[in-house]
Amino acid sequence: MIFVFAEDSSLEVVGSLEEAERNYEGVDVEGGVFTFFDESGAYLKPEFTTPNRSGRRLLGIFKLVESGKYRLRPSPESDKDISSYLSTTALLEPNPWFKNLEEVSRFLQARSDS
Repeated sequence: MIFVFAEDSSLEVVGSLEEAERNYEGVDVEGGVFTFFDESGAYLKPEFTTPNRSGRRLLGIFKLVESGKYRLRPSPESDKDISSYLSTTALLEPNPWFKNLEEVSRFLQARSDS
């Protein structure tokens, strides 16, 4: 289970690393739109295997961007704390595991207590 915090103060929960790596574009991940944590609350750092690339402009206005590929890796030395992200989250997207943010909080607290 992966917790995906979006910059719009929402939280999505996905079933696996592979699902997270598939569902979120590298351009957005590199831009900080999404922040990832595993089910123990550890920060998952995106490591790009193929960089994002920007190309020519379309109609002189829109810049074409090719999204890179990344892998999510545990980063225990990170100062990112899941509880600070959870405390600023306003919306939990529908998922099969949790009905509300309080359930997420209790789940993570139980994990950190064990």
